Amino acid sequence: VDTQIKLALALGQQKKVDEAIPQIQEAIALKPDFAPAHVLLAGALSDQGKKEEAIASLTKARDLFKTQGKTDALAETTLNLAVLLGQQQKLDESIAESKEAIRLKPDSAKAYYVLALALSTQGKKQEAIQNLTKTQELLKTQGKTEEADKIAQVIKQLGEQKQ
Repeated sequence: VDTQIKLALALGQQKKVDEAIPQIQEAIALKPDFAPAHVLLAGALSDQGKKEEAIASLTKARDLFKTQGKTDALAETTLNLAVLLGQQQKLDESIAESKEAIRLKPDSAKAYYVLALALSTQGKKQEAIQNLTKTQELLKTQGKTEEADKIAQVIKQLGEQKQ
């Protein structure tokens, strides 16, 4: 499995996604419960524009991380799933996954941001602003002032759209 994953990573870095995917699939066939391989496959499939298959792979990875009790990886994978679902305009699912990512990692500014994007796309501006405000607070707390300032601008723009 390690050999297939290393080869797939090298091919991926060389932008040879078509060649990487069979290596990842072989690794999964050898060790189906190796969640990182499912994450890697999701990324490669997403790069190819195969978003539905990527969602399925990330969902499998998320479920494996959950079963294996790997909370940090679970939170990150759940958030990546929320992003991918949002890109596919599956907003209710994206919102649910974002909220789960927040539950798993309450200090994740990115999770609040992804949630705000989905809410904004649904036209729920006030809820979006609330989550962007939380994003901004977390970024400030984490010393990411420049990013927090950018979020402040987004909040201002959203607030102006409400009127």
